[in-house]
Amino acid sequence: MLDTYAFPGFRVQPAVGGLFGDPKLRVVTLTRRPKKVCGSCGRSQMGWYDSKRRRIRDLSCGDTRVVLEVHVRRIACRTCGLVKRERLDWLSENPFYAERFAFYVGRRCVQGTLQAVAKELNLDWHTVQGAGEAVHAGPA
Repeated sequence: MLDTYAFPGFRVQPAVGGLFGDPKLRVVTLTRRPKKVCGSCGRSQMGWYDSKRRRIRDLSCGDTRVVLEVHVRRIACRTCGLVKRERLDWLSENPFYAERFAFYVGRRCVQGTLQAVAKELNLDWHTVQGAGEAVHAGPA
């Protein structure tokens, strides 16, 4: 199961935990990669500005919701002079969802109503609507 969450540049912690009070939710912790890439210009940087622990929703495993826990860093880029969130290829435009989860939500919108998909995935319907529009717009 842990191979499913092996994103490029990250390593999966062997222990998978849950959140107190929610038996249908599992948290998978990912450890950092040494390489830091600016989210604006795409160049590698040596240091970072700050980091924040973020919980990112990913595809469910059966009836269990999966959340990835990772430290997302902001890079103070010396090339473009901006402070931006580092570029992670597997993260969607909304930084709280993995790209494959956002794509799955959008594909489910084609098959059902926004309210039905929102209830099935335990999401707000505005979130489901945003993912559906992103899939219909196609790749950028």
